[in-house]
Amino acid sequence: MKSKKTILIVAAMEDVELDYLESRLENLIKTKHNGFVFYEGNIGEKKIVLCVSNIGLINASAGVAIGIEKYNPDLIINEGVAGSLLKNIHKGDIIIGTEAINITSMEYIGPGNTMEDYEITTFLHGEDSRLITQKANQELLEKIRENLKDEKLHFGIIASGDIWNKDPNRIEYLCNRYQTICEDMESVAIYTIANMMEIPVVAIKGISDNEILGEEYELSVSTKVQQVVEKIIKEL
Repeated sequence: MKSKKTILIVAAMEDVELDYLESRLENLIKTKHNGFVFYEGNIGEKKIVLCVSNIGLINASAGVAIGIEKYNPDLIINEGVAGSLLKNIHKGDIIIGTEAINITSMEYIGPGNTMEDYEITTFLHGEDSRLITQKANQELLEKIRENLKDEKLHFGIIASGDIWNKDPNRIEYLCNRYQTICEDMESVAIYTIANMMEIPVVAIKGISDNEILGEEYELSVSTKVQQVVEKIIKEL
């Protein structure tokens, strides 16, 4: 039996998305497994493992899988920055991902060549393909709602994929068709692996830009989201 809860925190960019949390770890140990960097330490009585996954779905899948194998975490938090897809979600706001979908897994349904001629789908062997959303752990979501009432949080679906989307038409299509609220490049991969391994997972993202409103990309919001993650860690 474990002596303390182990939390695996996965982010793509070490220097901007994990720097604050790294500075908060006690008894810090840096290790490297299969090309991925991990930082082990403690925040209070909890064992924290930071995983630098690098950018993109493939990297995130590999990083979190190795983290699970090496550290056997009790829960997983995907942390970092994302782009807003809505006019009422601004740079600096915090997103809690209730679900995530893979927006680069698409099937052509025709008959033309517009966004409406493509449908996001999960390709399945031996059965009809369909969209399968990857969900955050409901208990974690409720704990966040209860303990962070003083924070301005937006709960909703994260659009996730290997794409940097700047097309207003595509943004509008995703929001209207799939009710997505922000876009990143890792969360659906991390949700998928965590759910497959039956480990509670949630994504917490800080909004770095808003293409609809012209709010330009700013990585400094990553410190704020890391501070929110620290609050959550202490309440879990």
